[in-house]
Amino acid sequence: MLKYISFFVCLIMLTACSTTSVGLKYAPSTATVKPISSALGVFLGNFVDKRDVGPNWIGAARITVGVARHNLETNQPVSTLFQKAFEAGLRYRGISINYQSPSLQISGVIHELYCGQHAVAPSSRLSKIEAKAEIEISVTEIISGKQRFNRKYSALNIVDGPGWTFWNGFAASGEDLFVPTEKTFRDVIDKILDDSDFRAALQ
Repeated sequence: MLKYISFFVCLIMLTACSTTSVGLKYAPSTATVKPISSALGVFLGNFVDKRDVGPNWIGAARITVGVARHNLETNQPVSTLFQKAFEAGLRYRGISINYQSPSLQISGVIHELYCGQHAVAPSSRLSKIEAKAEIEISVTEIISGKQRFNRKYSALNIVDGPGWTFWNGFAASGEDLFVPTEKTFRDVIDKILDDSDFRAALQ
């Protein structure tokens, strides 16, 4: 028995965890987007990462014993990528950031951005890849400090994984994790910018 345990420990050590670094980009999920009408200057404040993990870490594929086989990280901090994506999303909808005389500040708190490969059930040979995002957005009047708007938004995507025995747990790649993660990242941005209540707060 000890011989088999030693074999598996050595196997895990020899097949060390690898890491893929990616850049998450934003583009609207539909060909046409509804413009946002606002006569007020808008400025982007801080987007704070509250995920309690490393600033660039966004997910992992794990073998059945729970050991991370493949990590996924971003090439810039997640907070920076969200801020850039939000600015791009506003620009697609006709609003440019006003750095000279803004009236409103948009800020964000990132509660979750994660993608992982998990077994469908403890005894199952099948796996799923689940990507989740959650961000809290606030709109504040710069002069008065009054908060006009505050809401949490979330997005979730689940896709079939490459399999889930001890052996095919090694099959997940950075691409397997990246595709649903970027889609979820885009989905949550779209959900915010297309929310009528958020749009009303900018007017």
